[in-house]
Amino acid sequence: MVARLANTFNIARVRLPLEPFTGWRPIRSSGTFKKVVYRFLAAKAAPVFREHGLRFTDTFGGIQFPKVSRVESLRAFVANLYTGTTELMCHPGYAGDGGQSFFLY
Repeated sequence: MVARLANTFNIARVRLPLEPFTGWRPIRSSGTFKKVVYRFLAAKAAPVFREHGLRFTDTFGGIQFPKVSRVESLRAFVANLYTGTTELMCHPGYAGDGGQSFFLY
């Protein structure tokens, strides 16, 4: 459905959260099942998107790794990027964070 709608509305690029998982935690850990389901669905969607001529990044980050609220995690993520293009998904902030920002020096 996503591929057909993208073609109908001339959308050439889509988000595909095909994140390589590292440091597997036990399945009962918070959010692990959800992450596994996203990864499974993204892997199934990739060939469909390609068939429809849709483009997406080579890799994706932000579901499993890095923990975007931790500067050292972001630095490790950037230091270990895969070859090709990578999308990093993160939320701009949450209510009550005082407007604090991160900078990678």
